[in-house]
Amino acid sequence: MLLSSRTKARWCALVVLAVGAGCGNAHERGTATTDAPPTRSADEPPDEPEPPRPPLVTVPLPPLRLAPTGKLVARSDLAAKVDALAAASGIESSHIGAAGAPSKVWPLWDAVLGAAKPEELVALLGHESPVVRGYVARHAVTALPDAAQELLPLFGDGAQVATVEGCSVGTTTLASLVLEAICYANGPSAGVSALLLRAAEMPGTPELAQRALGCAARHRVAGVAALAKRWVASKPSPEAVVAALAALASAEPEHACETYTAALRDRTPAVRRAALTALAKCSGDEVVQKVERLLDDPDRGVARTAAQTWLELTKGRPGPKLRLDHLECGGGHSPDSIKGEMAGYTRDVAVCFHRAAQKKPSLRGSLLVKWTIDQTGLTMNPTLGDDTVGDPTVEACILASAAGWKFRGMPNGAAGLAWALAGATFVFAD
Repeated sequence: MLLSSRTKARWCALVVLAVGAGCGNAHERGTATTDAPPTRSADEPPDEPEPPRPPLVTVPLPPLRLAPTGKLVARSDLAAKVDALAAASGIESSHIGAAGAPSKVWPLWDAVLGAAKPEELVALLGHESPVVRGYVARHAVTALPDAAQELLPLFGDGAQVATVEGCSVGTTTLASLVLEAICYANGPSAGVSALLLRAAEMPGTPELAQRALGCAARHRVAGVAALAKRWVASKPSPEAVVAALAALASAEPEHACETYTAALRDRTPAVRRAALTALAKCSGDEVVQKVERLLDDPDRGVARTAAQTWLELTKGRPGPKLRLDHLECGGGHSPDSIKGEMAGYTRDVAVCFHRAAQKKPSLRGSLLVKWTIDQTGLTMNPTLGDDTVGDPTVEACILASAAGWKFRGMPNGAAGLAWALAGATFVFAD
């Protein structure tokens, strides 16, 4: 039992980890973030002068020309059905609501679909009603492979339309609706998929363009890697670079490692995190060394991502490993309530051991860490207990890491408790 019955506080965690490598995980020491790039090591050569950034080329879309039913449909029977659909308040799936009740709007679309010829449906992509355009566009993505050019202007369609998809109710733009239809379609034509690249090159719509680039990578559209590399080179915005790195990791996971490593020195933490995540799919000692430098990144999130990537890149190497041997929790928390957070913190502790083991291959042992958790979930006053490791570097690294651990605040049932005690034992062994 970690605490006596007289203690009003809660001991929250007792963790035993078995590890076989070194330390240096000082990146958990604080919560501050910074836009400064990681500090260069003394033996690291200076950067090459940054080449001029090529401009990010954007391609204007064809104009969106809308017309009423009478200008688009010659047959009166079809025109009546289109007008009935145009009068609907939004787009609905065939069944809606928690009970799956039949939609009253879907039969109107079904009537149009059953009566219209393919060329008439293509013409309705220019209908003045966003409901009509939306239904037809989603159908055209998979059923009308020759309608790619007619779909293109809709990527600039900012008209709002209400949607009800099963139990999900919302509002979206026509441009977003078309993008989602292409992105999540099973087997859209090559011409329709290629529209995603055009959407990614649109001026004035960065959020939609970034989503389009990600969807193009998902469908492995030809040319997506080249476009993503242009985004990284031109750096139109940190958000665009993050999207481009993610797209490269999806489309060319092992063929853009130089691009990822170059982004490790970006001033924006989100870019460095994205580059580190992508580098987990690369290999080689040089990659490991570059990732290792960011284990001490001044941004806590970057350092933690570096730890995860570093462990992924080195996991197949021989030697001891770290394990969470035991987790104990009392008071208002339970072991299950904190094991999610501890999984991430165990990776940080593993880096402490593995980095130390690089200099001291015989490093083995277990180590108990105790700390206090305040009512908001912050860790205070980490200290060491039983320690068979006996390595000051590992001890300092783990204490620094523990000082930055964050847990959920006191649960509702723990009213009146201002703090909790916790402990963890880490074991490093073969």
